[in-house]
Amino acid sequence: MSIYGSNQHTSDESCVASFNPPRPAKPKKVKYTKDPDAVMRTLRLNSPYSQEQITDIILPVRVSFESLRTGGATERDVSDISAVIDVTVVRSLAIKKAAVDVAALAKRALDRCRERHARTGRWGLDGPGIADIEQGIDLHEQILALSRPQDMVDALRLVMETK
Repeated sequence: MSIYGSNQHTSDESCVASFNPPRPAKPKKVKYTKDPDAVMRTLRLNSPYSQEQITDIILPVRVSFESLRTGGATERDVSDISAVIDVTVVRSLAIKKAAVDVAALAKRALDRCRERHARTGRWGLDGPGIADIEQGIDLHEQILALSRPQDMVDALRLVMETK
C-alpha cells in the first residue's frame, strides 16, 4: 500500500504504462503585424501619376525605340517596347476603339520587326512601323497620364498571365 492509501502504481512498470506524456503546446497564433506603409502604398497605387513619374517610365522606352529606329537595338530594347505596347493594348480596351486601333497597329509593327529579325538577324522597322510604334508609345504616355498605377499594374499582370 502506498502512503496515499491505495495500491496503485506500486511498480515502476505500471507507473510508466499509465504515464501520458503532456500534449504539445498549441502553436502561438501569430498576431497580425501592422504594416505602417500600407496606407501610403495604397494611396500611391490609387493616385494619378505625376509628370515626373511618367517621364521616369516613358524615357527608357523612348531610348529603346530610338535604338530600334536607328538599327542598334537589342532583344531587351524590343522586349521593353513590346511590354509597353501590350499594356497599352489592354488599357486601350477600356478607353475607345480609336485607341485600340493605334495600339493594334503598333503591335503588328512589332510583329513585323520580329519577323525581320528572324529572317535577317538584325532588328529594324519598316517606314509604317516606325510611325505606328511611335504613336503606340505616345498613346501609352497619354494612358499613363490618365491612369492610376494600380490600373497599369493590373494591365501588366493580365499581359503576363496571357504570355
